[in-house]
Amino acid sequence: MKRNYIRALAILIVLVFSLDAKDKGDADYKEAKAAESHEDWDRALKAYMSALDKNPGNPVFMIGMRRMRFQSAQLHVNQGQKMRADGKTVEALGEFQKALLADPASAIAIQEIKRTQAMLDEKPEGKKAEDMPAPIGGPPDLKPIVGVIQTLKINNQPPKVLYETIGKMAGVNVVFDSQYPAQPRNANVDIANMPIEQAFDYLAILTKTYWKPITTNTIFVTEDSAAKRHDYEDEVMKTFYLSNATSPQEIQEIATAVRTLADIRRVFPIVAQKILLVRGTTDQVALAEKLLRDLDKPKSEVLIDVIVMQVNSQYSHSLAATLSSAGTTGLQQSIGFLQTTTNGTTTNGTVPLSQVPHLSINQFSTSLPSAIVNAVMSDARTKTMNKPQVRASDGMKVDLIIGERIPFATGSFSSGVSVSSSVSPLVSTQFQYSDVGLKLSITPQVHPAHEVTLHIEVEVSAVDTYVNIGGISQPVIGQTKNTADIRLREGEVNILSGLSQTSDGTTVAGLPGLTNIPILGQFLFGSSTKNKLGNELMIALIPHIIRTQNYTEENTKGIYTGTEQALKVYRTPKTP
Repeated sequence: MKRNYIRALAILIVLVFSLDAKDKGDADYKEAKAAESHEDWDRALKAYMSALDKNPGNPVFMIGMRRMRFQSAQLHVNQGQKMRADGKTVEALGEFQKALLADPASAIAIQEIKRTQAMLDEKPEGKKAEDMPAPIGGPPDLKPIVGVIQTLKINNQPPKVLYETIGKMAGVNVVFDSQYPAQPRNANVDIANMPIEQAFDYLAILTKTYWKPITTNTIFVTEDSAAKRHDYEDEVMKTFYLSNATSPQEIQEIATAVRTLADIRRVFPIVAQKILLVRGTTDQVALAEKLLRDLDKPKSEVLIDVIVMQVNSQYSHSLAATLSSAGTTGLQQSIGFLQTTTNGTTTNGTVPLSQVPHLSINQFSTSLPSAIVNAVMSDARTKTMNKPQVRASDGMKVDLIIGERIPFATGSFSSGVSVSSSVSPLVSTQFQYSDVGLKLSITPQVHPAHEVTLHIEVEVSAVDTYVNIGGISQPVIGQTKNTADIRLREGEVNILSGLSQTSDGTTVAGLPGLTNIPILGQFLFGSSTKNKLGNELMIALIPHIIRTQNYTEENTKGIYTGTEQALKVYRTPKTP
């Protein structure tokens, strides 16, 4: 008894250790798959991470964990967006933080945290000091002693008097062009609570003059004309580094927009380093900087779940009862003539034509064909399911190919070497490959309100048969194409239909006339073959927006840019 007890205990210990060694995360993997089937992404992620901790080298656990990271983060992002729309800003921030914990690489979670935090801080987004553009270098800024003219009214005075009066009130020196007209037209001025720079601009419009600061407390005034502006207007040069434009076409389009809208002739794109070199007046370069902040934005990105389900069925039924010598050309049967010799034997031979009228049926012979009965039925069904994911930027095309590459000959040539008849000449054949299966091309366009337009091109192809061309078996490929533009909400499922195909065929062969006898004709004197082919393909697309463009109030508001002849950008006065 004691020996049996020790033996049973040892077996139990071995089983426990073997089960523990065998497990290595299998139980957690099963739990993860069960949670995944119920779309409980948080529990599935936790189970995958537990399984990966027990077996770090398992690629299945690694792939599942990464997939669940995205699903869990997307779930919390969607919940946070709903809460924020309902006014629950604090709860929404918590959901976005959960999304970032689930997937630290989630760009949309980081964006939503910044937006929600800005709403809680009651600060307009994009107003941080590090995000503001650097001060424009070049000509000095005017720094008057008095920043605002409270009240000033002057009647019928020349421009020099008006400029010098306002200059003395603000502690600013005024220098006129030596070629300025000596007798300009007088003007009236009525100013109340106006900043100094705006007061000088007001005088410039009234007197048709142009002014610019030449030091921090001195301005220069001359006649406003194209020639004078060309001589005296200061220019600056600035280098802009594009951080989000990727293709040469995008950089060229941005350069064209800046050149056209800011009216700058000197705009030089350096595509290799994604740089724009700009040289123009201070106002032109300031406007160019504003345009680049608006245009050089990160593109929206979409992750699309593609679910491909394909069911193929092939059914064949053949029933035949026919003569063995009846081929595709019908019944062919030879008849022989028997000649009787002097010793009483019969042989196949010839007979004179004069004896033909005296022949009897006993002098002819033939062999009867044997009958063959054949019944064959086959039924084959296959089911294929793929669940890939594709990621694409806004407006960029992404391709997905699921299938095979079929070779086909495109040409051949002989070596031209003279060889004997027993040796084949050397022949070289060129081959190309064609993708056969499912080819899916998607171009997404992201809209506000979490909607996506997908331009979809679907091509389903398969090898129907092979034909012999020039001694080479060439494939005949059947194709089905579909092109569509659909607009979906984030997470909405769209199923592409019209990709099913069914074909029925019946072949009848046998003796002419006899096979047409109802019911028994095809069974006794011929053959009947029925073929049914069915292909059903369903493609489901589920888009997920993982990054959106971050438009701020600075990007959307309009700014003053002067007139058609003179570009002017007004800067907001800095508060002391």
